[in-house]
Amino acid sequence: MFCLAGACGSVPETPEERLRAVLHDAEEAARARELAPLRELVADDYADRYGNGKRELVRYLAGLFLRHDAIHLLTRIRALEVEPGRARAEVLAALAGRAVDLETLSADLYRFEFQFLEVEGAWRLREAAWRPATRDDFL
Repeated sequence: MFCLAGACGSVPETPEERLRAVLHDAEEAARARELAPLRELVADDYADRYGNGKRELVRYLAGLFLRHDAIHLLTRIRALEVEPGRARAEVLAALAGRAVDLETLSADLYRFEFQFLEVEGAWRLREAAWRPATRDDFL
């Protein structure tokens, strides 16, 4: 469940703090293989350059969770740009089926570009793009 509901302490006040909390909560939901919070985060009109809509993105995540008994993530926010009603986040992610170890590089590395819109006071993922990252990106 998202911490933004108030169950995890103080509610973030600025749009940037709320966006950071959303990114953190999404990471935790992915680790726990919880699809519902991730589905809620995605805007109904989500579209990406790969031809995916919300339904396809959620199906992809469901398949990922079915294929892996555990999801291990290491993320780093490289950039955040927050404007009234919209935001962009660049996030590096190391994804593995077992504990991520950057020394042995036992993870798939990605660079994500997320575009968010603020809808009724909540950030919703409007678009995403990803490409491979390198170990040097994390250092």
